[in-house]
Amino acid sequence: MNELEHSTQNPPEPETGDEKEVYAFYGLASYNGQVAERGLMQLALLLRLKRKPNTTRASYDQEYQALAKQSFGQILTELTRDQTLNDELRMLLQKALGLRNHLTHHFFWEFAQEWFSQDGRLLMIEKLREATALFCEVSDKVGHVVDDLGANLGIGHDSVLQMYEKFLNESRQKYSRA
Repeated sequence: MNELEHSTQNPPEPETGDEKEVYAFYGLASYNGQVAERGLMQLALLLRLKRKPNTTRASYDQEYQALAKQSFGQILTELTRDQTLNDELRMLLQKALGLRNHLTHHFFWEFAQEWFSQDGRLLMIEKLREATALFCEVSDKVGHVVDDLGANLGIGHDSVLQMYEKFLNESRQKYSRA
């Protein structure tokens, strides 16, 4: 499996249940929530482009910028109007949206008492691991829809791999300690 193939990650097991570990698992869940959100954005972008024949680079950039300003919920609302998503995926996306909003706005408050014991923090970590797994599942499923739609629009896997390699090379050059 190459680096771009979709694979649901199994979140790591906690080691100590200390405060730093809770923050690390929260960061992992938040990161995967953002990855899932960006996947939704890519799907919405491809669906918009599908409806516009002869898309130019300028119109692509304009659509991308417009979507980049939208929230997970706004993008999901747009996607639910399209018939591309099956009911199972729509329900999964709604669950992910609710969980993402809960993590962002309520998680630490809900578990305020648990924070003060190792067992409580381990419970918090388990909830964060579950969130991470859900967001990875969303990313995988949306990624497959994006791949299929991209292929139908003439965006082949090779061109995606080339863009990915370019991105990696630029990142390595930018942050190398040469």
